[in-house]
Amino acid sequence: MKIFLFVLGRDPELSKAEIEAYFENRDIKFDILESNEKIAAIRLEKLSPKTINDLGGTIKIAEVISSTNIIEEIEENLEKQDLYRGTSNKAEYYVSAYATRLGSIVEDYLKDYFKRIRVKAVQRKGPEPTKLVKKQEKGEVLDIVVYKNYIAKTIAVTDLKEIKQRDLNRPSVDYMKVISIRLAKILGSFQEYDKNKKQWGRVKSIIVKEGEMVTTPAYEIHALKILDNNQQFFVFTLGKRGGEDYESDTFRVKPSII
Repeated sequence: MKIFLFVLGRDPELSKAEIEAYFENRDIKFDILESNEKIAAIRLEKLSPKTINDLGGTIKIAEVISSTNIIEEIEENLEKQDLYRGTSNKAEYYVSAYATRLGSIVEDYLKDYFKRIRVKAVQRKGPEPTKLVKKQEKGEVLDIVVYKNYIAKTIAVTDLKEIKQRDLNRPSVDYMKVISIRLAKILGSFQEYDKNKKQWGRVKSIIVKEGEMVTTPAYEIHALKILDNNQQFFVFTLGKRGGEDYESDTFRVKPSII
């Protein structure tokens, strides 16, 4: 089992719920060790870097290479790693620190590390995901994420520019145009209907805050529970469900899922 750090998107609760649903649906054993509004530290049985392409609420995934706050042990753990795999003698590196005092320790170590391997490296601040993707492809960058005692090397990054381009290029007749591709990915992780087995998976719940939107994919059993009598909600739909034929396109299940 390895530990990975997931850098979460703008809605951390939705991002974490998506991650849980994604791994549960694929029968991948996982354990969320710690998390905050920016990061989730997750122990996993296995993980492919390509997983990032299926997650709409995750910005980066980094593999933990050290999990101690003892300086000597940190240096020992980092020495065991092949941190920079590029062929160029010029590189950039980034250190993103969250809820930790280890950021400066890692920065100092990397300065010395690049000198020792004779690579002219420049530390940059706040890498944009799209730029980081391009630099990773060229092997010219090292990105480190530090969260509490966890020090991790980035193995996958969401290409936000590519997703935006897909949003712009979608056919106007595409039903999914009513939501962003990133949101569509998130919702896809909650889809638990197996057409072959004809079985429904575990029930998931999301608390929707004022101004937020939730969509339900086809073949997904869903229900709504109003928590406050003063609350109101609006439903946007297409096809039969947009008029008097709503019931003809609705399949009710028993017992209720709420």
